[in-house]
Amino acid sequence: MSRPRLEKQLSVWGTRGGVLLAATALIGLLFWMAAWAGQSRLLSQSIESYTVEEANSLARVLLYDLAADPYLKRCRFYASQMLQMARSDPGVQKKSPPIEGLAAFVDRNLSLPDAVIWNAALRAGFKVDLNDILHARYDIYSASLKENEESLSQELWARVTFSDHLRGIRIKSLEGFLDLQVGQAIPDKAVAQLHSAAADVGQGLFLVSFPLYLETSHWGEVYVLVDRSNLAAVQKALKRALNLALAGLAAFFLIVLGLWFWSWKMLISQLRRHVVSPVVRLAGRMEAWEQEKPPSQPDTDETSWLNEAFERLLKRIGSQQEQLLRAQRLGLMERIGAGLAHEINNALNPARLRVEDMLLHEAPPPREDLKQLKQHLISAQQILKDLTLTARVPEGPPKPVAPEQWLDAARRLASPHFSKGPSLIWPEPSQAPVVMGYEESLVQIALNLILNAHDAAAERGNEGRVEIRLDAAGNHCRFCVEDNGAGIPPAIRDHLFEPFVTSKARGTGLGLFVVDILARRMGGSVRFEEPPGGGTCVTVTLNCQAKRQEEGGSDER
Repeated sequence: MSRPRLEKQLSVWGTRGGVLLAATALIGLLFWMAAWAGQSRLLSQSIESYTVEEANSLARVLLYDLAADPYLKRCRFYASQMLQMARSDPGVQKKSPPIEGLAAFVDRNLSLPDAVIWNAALRAGFKVDLNDILHARYDIYSASLKENEESLSQELWARVTFSDHLRGIRIKSLEGFLDLQVGQAIPDKAVAQLHSAAADVGQGLFLVSFPLYLETSHWGEVYVLVDRSNLAAVQKALKRALNLALAGLAAFFLIVLGLWFWSWKMLISQLRRHVVSPVVRLAGRMEAWEQEKPPSQPDTDETSWLNEAFERLLKRIGSQQEQLLRAQRLGLMERIGAGLAHEINNALNPARLRVEDMLLHEAPPPREDLKQLKQHLISAQQILKDLTLTARVPEGPPKPVAPEQWLDAARRLASPHFSKGPSLIWPEPSQAPVVMGYEESLVQIALNLILNAHDAAAERGNEGRVEIRLDAAGNHCRFCVEDNGAGIPPAIRDHLFEPFVTSKARGTGLGLFVVDILARRMGGSVRFEEPPGGGTCVTVTLNCQAKRQEEGGSDER
């Protein structure tokens, strides 16, 4: 046997794929190494930029809070008062021996001018001059400044303690009265080396500088020390991880390339037995279905042949579908033949006897007898007309069909089978919804389901019951046929709609298959349920007319 075409193609494709994979891996590794060098630089720049932005954000938030801080405002007030006093009298900054009680006296009258406080002090018995008053006021301002500076320092300590990145804060006023440092020290050397708003000062620290404005006035500078050691550690970890990934990727490609050539050889050796041979057998079976002499394999690969054989099989199945429907219709007509014969005889026998009686007496028949004779003939004609509905093939789109048009026909055809039981319960047609479908198909669906239910319920004798329901649920109608028979055998429960599947000794197995086809033609569906009390309930869901028209509309036949 020659080597299969599919096996040859896969062998060629495998060799080409291995070469292509090796070339791709080599080129990919080269590009990866080149790209990684550039990406490493971009990564460092991105982390540096992120560090600056993070430090600036921390500093801005701190500045906004400091601008409204009451302790800092009071520090600014006391520092400005001390600055004014130092400018008017430089000697006020010199230390002088304290005079007992004078500082407390000046503090109580601090809002008064210095000359007024001096005169009040003389009257109070203090032996002081105006310079003593100035020194006392200056000392009070200095003490208040230190007191508010300590409160501000405690606030800033809390910020540094609970921050993940903040390590130190320094606030320095322009006139030099306030130089507050909290957390890690920021020496003057680091401040002097700060040539821009932000700079790296080593040891994973970043120094940021911002001008401090209080009430729109540039009062000092704020220096913030930010810890970026975590980011630096992340940067190193990323570089190490990417380098390991590069080495792992190279090893992976080498392993994959070796496995490719080894496994491809194993795959080709198993291809014939596990793939090609089953495909050839399946395609051959498809070609041989319902054909005396199936065609041989065409000049193409096995998968293409399988696809073409499947298409040809679908066409043959489609051409035989209508034949199955026609065969089932004939079987259905034969099945109801006995009941129809009884019904027609009931309609024609009285008419025949009355005609013979009239011929025997040779007398003109009464008008009432003629009316009854006509009624018997009309009844027989209607039964034959209903019978012909099951043999027609519908054409055109579905139309509104009133329940009187198809339920009554199905009832007349099915009723003779229930003359000796089981009981048959019918809905009131005038209260049922209008179905969108084909009258002939609806009659055939109803007959199939009703006769199946009859056979199932007949096993229970006089206790057998078949109930018919037709109601609306939204835009759909539900036609239900329920019986109290033995139910669906588990062996065929999953194959109910397949042709030639039946649990009856003399059944054809085409009834439910045809019901499913006819329902789908009208845009509907069929499903089975098992009621809690036993038996079977078959529900056919169909499209329903939105609003039933009045008489003389869509109900015309």
